[in-house]
Amino acid sequence: MVFRAIGVSLLLVACAGAQEPWKPVPPVPDSVTIRSRKGQPGVDNPEFIFHFESTAGFQKIALQTPRTPARLIDEFRATVRIRALRRGIRAAVRLVVPAQNDPRTGRPLVTFIEGDAYVDEEEWQTLSVRITDEKIKAQARLLRAQLSRPNISLAGGYANGIVLLAEANQGSSGVEIGATSWGPVIAPSQIVTTRPVSQTTRESRLRVDRDQVIFKGRSVFPVMIPDHGESPDLFRQLRTNVIWVPNLNSVTRMQSLIDRDFAVMATPPHPQFDPGDFRAPLESLPPLDQTAAAPDLWYLGTGIRDSQIPHLLAWAREVRSADRLRQRPLIADLVTGEGVASRLVDSVGISQNAMSSFRSFGGSRNRAFVRQNASAQVTLPWQWIQTEHSADYVAWREKSGMAPAYVEPEQILIQFVSALSAGARGIGFWKTKPLNTDNSRDRETARAIELSM
Repeated sequence: MVFRAIGVSLLLVACAGAQEPWKPVPPVPDSVTIRSRKGQPGVDNPEFIFHFESTAGFQKIALQTPRTPARLIDEFRATVRIRALRRGIRAAVRLVVPAQNDPRTGRPLVTFIEGDAYVDEEEWQTLSVRITDEKIKAQARLLRAQLSRPNISLAGGYANGIVLLAEANQGSSGVEIGATSWGPVIAPSQIVTTRPVSQTTRESRLRVDRDQVIFKGRSVFPVMIPDHGESPDLFRQLRTNVIWVPNLNSVTRMQSLIDRDFAVMATPPHPQFDPGDFRAPLESLPPLDQTAAAPDLWYLGTGIRDSQIPHLLAWAREVRSADRLRQRPLIADLVTGEGVASRLVDSVGISQNAMSSFRSFGGSRNRAFVRQNASAQVTLPWQWIQTEHSADYVAWREKSGMAPAYVEPEQILIQFVSALSAGARGIGFWKTKPLNTDNSRDRETARAIELSM
C-alpha cells in the first residue's frame, strides 16, 4: 500500500556528491567476473564503474546501494544516472517487508520494485523508479505464485536501497553509475536488519559452464549411473562421479553419497498443469533450496519425444523459478527436439540405443553426430550407454521361448567409444536393477564399465 504524506515533514536526499558504495547482490553467477573501481563525482562523471566478464549468456546480475529507509508514499521517487555499453539495465528499489517472513530464509521478505530501463547505448540516462499501488499489487501476485504462499502481503513495507538489474551475455560489458536521488523520506515505524539471502543458502557444488561441467571448482567429465543401493565403494571402483538417486525423499542416501564426494542427481518435484495449457501451473513448486537441498543437479526424464517438449519446457521453467537461489543445472535425455530443449535445459542427452534394434553401432554414432551438430544450442551433449536390453526386448524373447539376452562387455565398450567419437561431453551407464558383483554377468558388466573409464 502506498501512503499519502499529510502533515509530516519530508526529507529529499539528493546524492550528487560522494554516496554509499555500490556492490553486487549475492549470489553472483559463477560464470561472471565483476571488477569495480571508483570514479570522480561530478555532472555526468561516473562515481562507480563496473566491468563484467561472462563465459555464458543470459546471466542475471544485480548491483545495489543502501539508502535511508523510507516509507512508501505517493511522492516517493528514486533515480540513478547511468551509462552502459548495452541496453536493458533496469533500475529498481529494494523493498523490505518486516511483517512478512520469506519461507526461503526465515527472515523478513525482501523484493525489488522495478522502474525504468536503459535504452540509449553509451549515453548518460536517468532511470527513475516510482512505487505505485499497481506495482506493489503486481509484485505481491508474482511472489504468491513463486513462493506458493497465497497470503503474502507487502503491506508495511519500506524502501531501503537502489538496485540496478542487468543481464550479462558472453563476453565483456559494463556500466558507469553517476548521481542518485532518493525521497522524500519518512522514517518507517519498524526497521529490520537484513542480510544477503546467500548467507542462509547452501552453495551449489556443481554447475554447467557452457561446454564443461564444473564440480567443486574443477572441470570434470560427468559419468552417471542410477542408484539401486550399491555401495559407494563400488561406484568409486566403476569411476562414476554422478549418482542418480530416483527417490527425492532419500535424503540419508544422498547425504552418504555426498559425504563420499559424489555429485547427486535427482528428479525434481512436478507441478500440476492444465493439460491444455502448460504456460501456467495450477500450483507452483515450493522453494527447492528449502525442500530439496541435497541434489546437485536435476534430471527431467529419459527418451523425451517432440510431442512432450512443451511439457518439458514448462516443467523446466517451474523448476528454474523454484530453484532460483541455487540455480542447479537441468539435464534431460531426448529422442528428438534437442535444439528446442536446449533453450532451458543445460545439458541434453541424445542417446542412441543400438541395443535391441536394427541400427548398427556405426549408424548410431553417425546419427548422434548429426544431431549434435544440427543445432548450435546443443553445447554439452551426453549419452546413456545401455548395460542391459530393453524391457520390451527381454519380454519378447521370454514370450518366444528364447534364452535370456545380455549386453556383452564388448558391446558396452563399443557404445562408449561410439559416444565419445560422436562428441559426447558426458556418459551415463543405464541400468534398472542393482549390480551384484557376486553374479558373474553383473561382474562382467561392472568390469566393462570400469574399463571404459
